[in-house]
Amino acid sequence: ALLTQTSAFTTTTPSNGVHTSSTALHAKTVSFKEDSRKKLVSGINQVANAVKVTLGPKGRNVVLERNYGAPEIVNDGVTIAREISLADPECNVGVRLVQEVASKSDSKAGDGTTTSTIMTQAIVNNGMKAVTSGVNPIALNAGIKRAAGLVTDKVRELATQINGIEDLQSVATIASGSVDMGRIIAQAYDKVGENGSTVIEESQTLFDEIEFTEGLTIDRGY
Repeated sequence: ALLTQTSAFTTTTPSNGVHTSSTALHAKTVSFKEDSRKKLVSGINQVANAVKVTLGPKGRNVVLERNYGAPEIVNDGVTIAREISLADPECNVGVRLVQEVASKSDSKAGDGTTTSTIMTQAIVNNGMKAVTSGVNPIALNAGIKRAAGLVTDKVRELATQINGIEDLQSVATIASGSVDMGRIIAQAYDKVGENGSTVIEESQTLFDEIEFTEGLTIDRGY
């Protein structure tokens, strides 16, 4: 079952000319079976279709409209997912599910948000087809979890550890899309080490610079 709630903001003008406004909460909308699944999948697909074009080093960019300032051009999956909100509250439930997936990937791994979004879309669409055809959803969920564990073990087995600044520079170049920026990131990381923090910020000058600070910096005091 899918439960959603909507609200309406109304403005009235009485005879005395004084404007009044009120917010009314409507009853929850409850949908079941195929109707709820269609709305859920529609919201997930709309987010995933917007995000998946940014996958990989050859991924394209997405333009985001801002309420203030100029539009922003990004190719980061979690940033795009967070900006999407649909008018249909039932479809928006699917949007929020994908946003949660992308946010968890960003917080735990720091990357792979687009990949996790695409995998979510594939699992949901194929899972819905299986459930519609009569597959037991409990058994399907158990099978997905078991397959996820096998895939995770295989990825760890095939993973290649980063050895040296050359490997780090290659990864940074692919992530940033710039050879010069990859070189600078590798140099900064090599200087601060594994336990250090590397932050990229927009510069007010025409040159790329590396600033190194020893110790701990607290932005705000007490």
